[in-house]
Amino acid sequence: DEVSDDKISSVEWVESPKIVYYIGEGFDVSRGKFSALAKDGDESVCFGTSEATIDSSAFDNTKEGNYTITASYGGKDLSYNVAVREEGAPHFKLTRVPDKTEYFYGEKMDLTGGQISGRCGDKEFYDMPLSDPMFECYLFFDKNECILEIDIPEYHYFIEHTMKGHDDPNNYVSLN
Repeated sequence: DEVSDDKISSVEWVESPKIVYYIGEGFDVSRGKFSALAKDGDESVCFGTSEATIDSSAFDNTKEGNYTITASYGGKDLSYNVAVREEGAPHFKLTRVPDKTEYFYGEKMDLTGGQISGRCGDKEFYDMPLSDPMFECYLFFDKNECILEIDIPEYHYFIEHTMKGHDDPNNYVSLN
């Protein structure tokens, strides 16, 4: 059933689609799920990406790079980035930022809601919580910014995400 543009107020990812590919691997939208919130306030309903229109024209599986994919449903667009890497190269991405995104120096970090997806070799990780022991999280303060650093020691990989912060520059706190 086609959903008209005037019935949907927003769409958001509930389960991340595949975001890391190796050179030569075909594009796959089978695992992504999103919710659509109706303008009349009805509860969100989860849909698979098979029910959306997917624009993957930028995707090029013949060379390394980052590509933007757009899923459309009910007149609303939801974009996400995918990476194409050489076989076996690790790649992880923060697929959902933690619910709390602003901190004062010394305040305890709340990782609730934060998730990472990624791939290394034949291992794939989808929507893993930041509280997983696989991740080491640190918070750095620099003027009005707070930088969340997520280290993944097993794969010699890290991710940085900038949030709003307040207080002393060049200070950090271990989060777990």
